[in-house]
Formats: sequence, C-alpha cells, structure tokens
Amino acid sequence: MAAERGSIPYAVAVPEIHLQPVAGTAGGLRGCRCALSTGPWSNDAKDQPARCLVLRLRAVGQPFADDVGELFEQYVGRQLDSIPGAQVHREITYGKDSKRSVDWIVVCQNAVLLVEVKSVRPTDPVRLGSPEAWDELSKKLSHAFKQIETTEQLIAVGNTAFSANPRHLPRLGVIVTMEPFAFANARPIRDRYVASLNIPTTLCF
Repeated sequence: MAAERGSIPYAVAVPEIHLQPVAGTAGGLRGCRCALSTGPWSNDAKDQPARCLVLRLRAVGQPFADDVGELFEQYVGRQLDSIPGAQVHREITYGKDSKRSVDWIVVCQNAVLLVEVKSVRPTDPVRLGSPEAWDELSKKLSHAFKQIETTEQLIAVGNTAFSANPRHLPRLGVIVTMEPFAFANARPIRDRYVASLNIPTTLCF
C-alpha cells in the first residue's frame, strides 16, 4: 500500500491478503478494508455476521458489545502481527492518570502506524445521509481521531513511555471499524465531523 505525505511518496509494508483498498482518500493515505468474512453470506439474517451481532446485542446488551469489541481488537492485532518485519506494540499506559494510547502501534521499516480499533456500526442517520448523520459520525468516530492525534504528539515530543517508537519515521493513523462508514474518508465529509490532524489518517473496515 502506497501513501503520500505532502509531495513525498513512501511505501508502507502491509500485506494485501489482510488489507484491501476501498474508495476514498485521507491525507494521501488510501483507505483499506480488513478481510473479516470467511465465506459468502446467505439471505438468512441469522447467517449474516453483522445482523447476528445486532440480534445478540438486543438480547444481551452492553456486556456483549464490550466482549465483541475486545475480540475485534485482538483480531486486528493478530492481522497487524502478520506484517513481515514489523514490531507490533499493544496500547501504552502513560501519565499519572494512567491514560491510554491508541490500541496498536506498528513500527515498520519506513513508517509507524498508529492504529485505533472501534467496534462501532453506522446508525440509520449515517446510512441514510440524514441531517443527524453529522452528530452520529462525531459520536462514533471523533474519539478515535483524538486518540491518534494525542499519541502522535506524545511520540513527537519524546515522551519516555513511547521510547520504543522511533521519532524519525513518518507516522500514519489508521482507524479500523467493524463495519464500513461510506465516504467517511472523503475530505468534505471528514472536515464536518473531525478537526484537522497533523498526520495522514484513514478509516478502514
């Protein structure tokens, strides 16, 4: 997968078997999709993973959502761990208040990926493009962008908790969601629900 920061192109070693390009760009970094499905979906709602999650969430509630989020985060971590030659670090706890960084920091040969995993799904306003969609996008995704921005700043200033992450390499932000948010990487839409970032950041699913 190739990316650009400003006018200087550089490559990021990400195995194509796990990440596939989708429409939309963000700061020069193409979108990507994690290959989650293991087979074709049938017309039966109970056989479709996303709908199955919704049915179970309605039946069990937030504890089930928390468990799914943790499993999804671990799954993404295993995919990142398959990048040849990369060093994958789990989230870092820092400061007196034990704050947390992004979920995964991946040190590649020529770039550092700051990866935040969110087990969120687009709500009806987002799917339908209604006026309420902006608030929903902000509610679902803004925290992930803030996590990437904060982690980027901590690495840039040389915070000792992040000493294992080289400061001289360019850094890229990646947000992985469980389901797609259509056109969320398009600049006119992105500008409506998130502030500008210091590094190229893309939304993946």
